[in-house]
This record gives sequence, structure tokens and C-alpha cells, in this order.
Amino acid sequence: MKTKFILLILFCASWAESRAQLSPITAKNKGTFYFMWGYNRDWFSKSDIHFKGTYPDSPLTPKEARNKQYDFTLVGAKAEDRPQFNHIADWDVTIPQFYYRFGYIFPGENINGIEVGFDHVKYVMISDQTLRVQGQLYDSTTESVVTVDRDMVVSDDFVHFEHTNGANYLMVSFLRGMPLLRTRTEMHTVMCYVKPGAGVVIPRSDVTINGVRKNNEFHIAGYVAGLEVSFRYVLAGHVYLETAGKGCYANYTNVLTTEGNSANHYFTSFEWLFSLGYQFHL
Repeated sequence: MKTKFILLILFCASWAESRAQLSPITAKNKGTFYFMWGYNRDWFSKSDIHFKGTYPDSPLTPKEARNKQYDFTLVGAKAEDRPQFNHIADWDVTIPQFYYRFGYIFPGENINGIEVGFDHVKYVMISDQTLRVQGQLYDSTTESVVTVDRDMVVSDDFVHFEHTNGANYLMVSFLRGMPLLRTRTEMHTVMCYVKPGAGVVIPRSDVTINGVRKNNEFHIAGYVAGLEVSFRYVLAGHVYLETAGKGCYANYTNVLTTEGNSANHYFTSFEWLFSLGYQFHL
């Protein structure tokens, strides 16, 4: 009787171990859906920002400039992000630079899939920097609209320019994955994913030109393309942590500025992303 009991225990242990090993293999033949939510930090290249429009007939506009056209470029403008992680006690999850992803990994032995993602990226032109200004604009030194090509300190009273609700990348990416580390039962897995993608930019821009401010609406303003490399730690096949680096080229061909006016610029950016996610087999 004792021998039969021992054999039964060994059989059950062997069956459980075989299930632990076979279930992940079976899962590979099924599609996998996943989603994640996280935050990002961003770094931007310099950018030539081109402004074009008409000075409004407003008390904030100098009389000599009202209803006259401007067309000028800020050459090599520097910008930074605005993560807003400083006051955790007042933290609102919708305020910092967040992002989310929804993805599907196709059935099969190769780890290929498709992902849709939205990156809430904040772009803020640094105030009081000295820039080359070229084009036609109101010059306070001559009190007239003139053509200039000289270095100027760009204060907030002259131009303040930011995409803080945000610069916003909406992208579709293809992904290719590979396992870097697996325990025998796959309780712990580390994956690497490469994700090339492209999409549109949907900024909401806050712009001031010569004292006249406009906090604009969300709209499609151009396009973006990029490449992301991520590392994902998966616990028990479902819950995971992911961190990634992402390089992008973004071209904003039609940024809304003050009423009826516009700007355009392009830049490259690098994002560091970190998130919490969940995946399941369909």
C-alpha cells in the first residue's frame, strides 16, 4: 500500500511538472493580446520653428503691427519635456507624460505582432534663449514690421511655444520578439521586442506671439516615424514590467498658434519609457 501511495505521488508530481512545461509551449500556438500603461521622459533635438500669420487687431498688439503679416523663423530652438513628477502628494495620473499600448502577437513559433500606441509627449521651448531670428516681424527697437536676420533673446513676451497637452504620437508598430531568459517552467521570462512604426501627431499647442496667447484644440498636425526597443519581464506568463528606448522623427506641418495663424517645425526625439502591463492568450 505504501509503495502504491509513493508511486501515486510520483505520478502526480510528474504530471504537474509536465503540465507546467507543456502549457507555455501550447500557448505559443495561440494569439496573445496585451495592454500596458506607463510614463515617459523625453529629449529633443534643436528645431527651426517657422511662424506665419497676421498680427491681430488687439490692444495687446502694438499699433504699428496690427493687421500686418509676419513670417519668421526661430533657428535652432531648444526644448525640454515637463514630466511633473515633483509633487507626488498632488499626483494626477492623467497629468504626467503617460503612454499606453494595445498589441496582438500572432500565433506561431515566431514572435511577430502588431501594436497601437499613444505617447503623450510634452514639448516646451525653453524661455529666454538666444536664437537666430530670420524673416519679417514686428521689431520693438524700430516700432515697425521689418525684415530681420540677427540673434535675439526670445522671451515669453515675444514667443512662447509649447505642446504640453502634448506633442502626442499616435502610432501603429510592427513588432518582432525574442526571449532573452526563461526559467524551466517559464514562471519568469525576459523578452526583447523591436518595434518599427509610424503614425500621426495630434498636438494641443499653447502659443503666445507678442503678448497674444492661444491655447489651441487637439488636431492632426503632421506625421511621426520611429523605432522602439523594449525589454519586458513577465511573471507567470501574464503580468509584466516593461522599459524601452524609442527614437522618433516628428514633423509638425500645421501647428495652430494664435487665432487663424500657424507654425511648422520638425525634430528628432528620444523617449525613455517604463510601464506595467498584462497579457493573455486568446
